[in-house]
Amino acid sequence: MDDPEAHLNLGVALQAAGDFAQARVHLERAVAIAPKNAYAHGNLGVLLLEVGEIGRAREAFRSARDLAPSFGRFHRYVVEASVGPVDEADIRWMERLIAQVGSAPSDDSINLHFALARAYDSRGACELSLQMLRQANALKRSTFAYDEAETLRVLDAIPKMFEKPLIEAMSGSGVESSLPIFVFGMPRSGTTLVEQVLAAHPEVHAAGELEAFEHAMQGFSQIDVDPKNVGAFMSELGGRLRAVGARYVEDLGKLSKGETRVTDKNPFNFRFAGMIHLALPNAHMIHVRRNPIDTCFSCFTQLFNEQLPFMYDLGELGRFYRAYERLMGRWRELLPSTSILEVEYEQLVDDFELQAKRIVDFCGLSWNDACLEFSSVKRVVRTASAAAVRQPLYRSAVDRARPYYDYLEPLLHEIRG
Repeated sequence: MDDPEAHLNLGVALQAAGDFAQARVHLERAVAIAPKNAYAHGNLGVLLLEVGEIGRAREAFRSARDLAPSFGRFHRYVVEASVGPVDEADIRWMERLIAQVGSAPSDDSINLHFALARAYDSRGACELSLQMLRQANALKRSTFAYDEAETLRVLDAIPKMFEKPLIEAMSGSGVESSLPIFVFGMPRSGTTLVEQVLAAHPEVHAAGELEAFEHAMQGFSQIDVDPKNVGAFMSELGGRLRAVGARYVEDLGKLSKGETRVTDKNPFNFRFAGMIHLALPNAHMIHVRRNPIDTCFSCFTQLFNEQLPFMYDLGELGRFYRAYERLMGRWRELLPSTSILEVEYEQLVDDFELQAKRIVDFCGLSWNDACLEFSSVKRVVRTASAAAVRQPLYRSAVDRARPYYDYLEPLLHEIRG
C-alpha cells in the first residue's frame, strides 16, 4: 500500500486507538511517500510529542507549518513544542497572518491568537501576551453556548446525594481492589506531574486520562425499593456499588501489564470522589492543588482539545473554580480523612523527594528511586503538559500569573470572593 492518504488515515486511527507503535509506522510511511504533505508531518509531530520525542516533534511541526503556512494550528504546535523564547521571525510571521485572517472566529484565527500569546509570553512581553490572550479566548468563547447556571448547579448538587450517615453505613460495601489510583484536581494544577512520578515506579501503569469511571456509573440507575425498608434499600445499594466498582476494575485491569496499580488521571473525577469511595473503598485518591490564580491563568492560556466551555472567560473560569473548591471542601467533610491525599503543587516542587515519597507511600507501594527521575520515563502523555513533564523539575510555574495580576481583575474578583 503506497497511498499516502491511506497511511495517514490509518496512522491517525491507530493513534486514537492507542496503538502508537503501528501508528508511527504508518505516519512515517505517509511522510516518506509524500514529503510535501503538511498533514502527514503534523500528525507525526503530535504522535512524537505524545511519546516524548520533543525535538523530533518540533522538527515535524516546523515542516508542517512551512508546507501549510496559513494553517494556524501548525504555528501553535511549533510554539508549544518550543523551548525558551520563540524566534522573532516566527512571531512576525504569525502577526502578519493574524492581520490577514481578520477578526472572524475561524479555527486558524483562534489557533494563531493562542500561539502568538504564548510566543509573546516566552519573550517576557506580558502586556502584548495578555492582549492576545483576551482576543484568543473571546474568539473561542464566541463559537459555542455555555449554560453556566446549570454547570454550577450540578456541581453544587453532587454532594447532597452523599450524607455522612449514608457513607458510614455503606462503608466497605464496594469492591475491595487496590488497583486504582485516581489523580484529580483542576486542569493545569499539576496532576500530570504527580502521575509522571508514579509512572516511574515499576509497579505502576500510568493510563492517563480515562473516562472509565464515568462509564462504569452509567449502569447506576434509581433504586426502586421502598425507602422505609432500610435493609432492602441498603442491600440493593450495596449491590449497585459493587457493580460499578467491578466494571471499573475490570476495565482498568485490561490496561495493566502485571503492575499492581493503574493510574487514572482524569482531572474531573473530583466530581465522583464520594462514589469512588463507596464503590472502591481501597482505591487511592490523590487531589492535586495549585495556587488558584496560577491554575486558572494557566487554563486561560490553553486551547483545550476537550469541550471545556468554562475555560475561555475569566469570570466564568473563576466561578467554576469556586464551585470546584466548594465540592472538594464538602468531600473533606463527608469522607474519611485517609481517603484522599492532598498534594500541593508548590510543596511538591519545593521539596520534591519528600512529597514524592509521601505520594508513593499513600498508594501502598515501597519507595523506588526511579520516581526521582520522572522526566526520563518513556510513556505516552496525551495532555497539554506532554512537553513539560519531559523536562527536569522546574519552579518557573510557581507564581506563574504574578506578572499578569494587574490585568486579571475579573478572575481575582471571583477567586477572592
